[in-house]
Amino acid sequence: MAGRAQRAEATGEAECGRRRGRPAVLPEAVRRARLIEAAEAIFLERGYAAATMDDVAQQAGMSKKTLYLFFDGKADLFRALLRNQMGPTFSALPDAADRREMGEILVTHLTRFADLLMSARQIAMMRLVVSEAHRVPELAEAFHREAFETCPEELVRWLKRMNEKGLIAVEDAEETVEMLFGAAIGGSAIKALTSADLAADAVAEKAAMVRRIHRAVEVFLRMAEIAS
Repeated sequence: MAGRAQRAEATGEAECGRRRGRPAVLPEAVRRARLIEAAEAIFLERGYAAATMDDVAQQAGMSKKTLYLFFDGKADLFRALLRNQMGPTFSALPDAADRREMGEILVTHLTRFADLLMSARQIAMMRLVVSEAHRVPELAEAFHREAFETCPEELVRWLKRMNEKGLIAVEDAEETVEMLFGAAIGGSAIKALTSADLAADAVAEKAAMVRRIHRAVEVFLRMAEIAS
């Protein structure tokens, strides 16, 4: 009897402890990151059009109510995913002392952006956009805006500062950045999108991409010098 009483008492204390205990509340940044990670997995597995907010919430192990606390809807979640992948690429570019240093900074940051754009996860995302853009045009618009407008905003501001310093002469910094991207990275992106075996082609294409970036920067600086 005493043994049963002791066990019952211990069980009661355990149940009471469980009732008193509350699940740990994750910080907002952690919950947001988990939701974005879950969205990436769901979008790539099922496609954007077929994916639902319920799918994302279930993948993240959270409620749909929590998901909507952070994102207005699927389009907002997709934009956040792109921004999370690309956002910091061109942050805090240092001012250049001369044109040689300008070239080095451009090569460094364009190469960093190209590495991001050519990563396996980003190629998968681009293929998703291409495959569904005809049904969901806002996908292509969101990708272009985040990858080629929002992401390089700091690079645009940097070119304007270098223009003010008299190191280059450009009339339209936004157009100049778009041209640089096209010349330096466009060919590699197309090859990656159409490659049957991205991993097998990666080494050779990386070397070719680096050469194109150096040449594109060299041509740009020569054109800017002529214009000045």
